[in-house]
Amino acid sequence: MSKALQGNYLAIFASGAVLAWLVGREGAWIAALVWLVALEGVQLWRRHKALSFLREPPRDPTPALALLVNLFALTGVIRASAAVLAYAIGSTETWMLVTMMMVGTVAGTVTAVGGEPAAMRRWSMPVLGTLALGWLGQGTLFGVAVAALQIAMHFILVGYVTRIGDNGRRLIENALALERERDRVQAANLAISRLADELRTERDRVAAANEAKTRFLASASHDLRQPLYAMSLNASALSDLAARLGNAQLGRVESGMRRALVQCRSLLDQLLDIAKLEAQAVDVHWSAVDLTQLLLSMRPQYEALALDKGLAFRFDAGDVERIAWTDAGHLERLLGNLLHNAVKFTEQGEVGVRLAAPRSDGRVRIEVFDTGPGIASDEHERVFEEFYQIGNPSRDRARGLGLGLSIVRRLAALLHAEVSIDSVPGTGSSFAVELPQAKLRQPSAHVAAPDARPRGGASRSVLVIDDEVDLLEDIDSLLTLRGWSVQTARSADEARARVMGEVRPDVLLADFRLAAGATGLDAIAAVQAVVGAVPAVIVTGDTAPQRIVEAAEAGFPVLHKPIEGDALEDALYDAIERARATAA
Repeated sequence: MSKALQGNYLAIFASGAVLAWLVGREGAWIAALVWLVALEGVQLWRRHKALSFLREPPRDPTPALALLVNLFALTGVIRASAAVLAYAIGSTETWMLVTMMMVGTVAGTVTAVGGEPAAMRRWSMPVLGTLALGWLGQGTLFGVAVAALQIAMHFILVGYVTRIGDNGRRLIENALALERERDRVQAANLAISRLADELRTERDRVAAANEAKTRFLASASHDLRQPLYAMSLNASALSDLAARLGNAQLGRVESGMRRALVQCRSLLDQLLDIAKLEAQAVDVHWSAVDLTQLLLSMRPQYEALALDKGLAFRFDAGDVERIAWTDAGHLERLLGNLLHNAVKFTEQGEVGVRLAAPRSDGRVRIEVFDTGPGIASDEHERVFEEFYQIGNPSRDRARGLGLGLSIVRRLAALLHAEVSIDSVPGTGSSFAVELPQAKLRQPSAHVAAPDARPRGGASRSVLVIDDEVDLLEDIDSLLTLRGWSVQTARSADEARARVMGEVRPDVLLADFRLAAGATGLDAIAAVQAVVGAVPAVIVTGDTAPQRIVEAAEAGFPVLHKPIEGDALEDALYDAIERARATAA
């Protein structure tokens, strides 16, 4: 509204300035300037009072309205005095121009009086009345006609303002309401903008914290995996020696070391799973999977775990075929985490798995249940958070890291599956996994993992590339003990130097992270540049998402530390056999 008043004031000031100029050019500059100052003084006073009434509306508007009407009347009288001056001292041309300006100003005032006929009447009468008298004083028929038009215009304008008074007031009220609403909207938008800025700042802070957490876990995982890798290699060598020497004492020592290593590897593998899923470095091999066959292949392992703990294991596959469109390996890992948790947290009663009856919405449902302590409803979402564990304030490592259910949810998203929980404290828990039903009626067979490769056979040679001397010695000891011909190198340059002579290994075993920012990929490329294509296996302790992606995209088999001797040797044999099959 203040902007509207500002615009009106400038227009009114301009009309007054033009009138003063018209009078002043007839030789009455002093009178014209005095008139303009008086006019603008009254108009500024009226404008100031109008704005103050808008800012702080008076309790009783009648005196305020009367003051504004009187000020309107005063400006009308002052403007009429300009007509008197122009008539008295001006030429006919000036008189006609003043008449035009006056008539235009009076007509334009219709929008400024706010639908108040009294204000219009007391403003218009002095101005148009003075003009009418002046034209009558011309003593001509034309002057009489113009005077009549002036009087008629006065009554027309007053009648028009009277008729639109109510509508005009409503329009003004609506305009004021819209102005106030606009101010409120602007304030709300400003608040929303500030909130959005705060949310962006908080999002960036959380993202930075999450990135720092990922970097820390990746670094810690790598640093932990290195010594565990060495321990695993030495434990494998110790097992071989105990078997050769028939030393039961060495066998017991090796067995204890292996139990500890298995527990550590399980914890680190959970971190690795999270890192792989975050890096989206997990391939999904979609196929139609017979869920009954999949669960039957899993049953012996988890039934044995349950029986070892004194729990009953119930398996209900129903009598109707259930075929899901999924990845068998990832689904087995997902269900394995649920079954492992069910056994771990149940002290008595039973655990089990059931296939629910087929549904009409194209989904198939698997339920893993137990008679454990149950989970309170307010914890149902939190148990899927990373590192969150119920009732483990001391962080007992035997209970894991609190990543199992987080991995379950991430795997479910990967498989377009839904995971839900139904649990009441004291009665046990049931986790349901719903999967898309396969349209194909020829499910892929679920193939169990092959048995370990039999040892022995022709001697093989391997070039091991790692920047840690201790690890090179441990790998050398293990593989030499198992009949391999082992060469070692600590860098890409050293590896290239090894093969520049007569050495041509059957396979390369390269650590992904080498000194000075180099990688095992650089070392493999350096060797292959000399001897041509040679199979290779990458070993890494990195769990940083970008490192996992980089290693996976290299096209070589990737082993994650710590690695047992058998698994390491299997990977080397597999790489050689794949290369031979490709060459054939």
